[in-house]
Amino acid sequence: MRRLLSITMFLGLAAFASLQLSAPVDGAAPERAVVDDTPLGEAMEEIETHIRTLRKSLKDPAQNEASLTAIVGLQSAVAKAKVEAPHMAEPMEGKAKADFVLAYRKAMIAFDRDLLTLEENVLDGDLETAMATYKGIRGREDKGHERFTSDE
Repeated sequence: MRRLLSITMFLGLAAFASLQLSAPVDGAAPERAVVDDTPLGEAMEEIETHIRTLRKSLKDPAQNEASLTAIVGLQSAVAKAKVEAPHMAEPMEGKAKADFVLAYRKAMIAFDRDLLTLEENVLDGDLETAMATYKGIRGREDKGHERFTSDE
């Protein structure tokens, strides 16, 4: 019984140590795995990374350069994403597919337009308007996900 308890404790400590050794150094967050390794999936992952940066940086005028860098990164990721077709379009055919892809592309153009407005807001130092623009972008993003993605 004592030997079994010792082995159990050893295995528990070994598992704990392996978790600690695999933890990121310097308190850095672990990299998120890209679930969708298509060009669209990778572009969407970039978008999410830059959105998270903006959520923090837009609150602090000292972070305007970080905000501008994130906005340019977003614009680049949107440019990559808008030329791809959403996965929901794959089973569609003919006019239905063409209409769906066109609506997606137009939604991404509107997103890009909002990013230009956000960039101007930050360049002007108007962070109150920038936050309002950012919230609008998040709302548009949520609606886009509802329309152009599935739960699968």
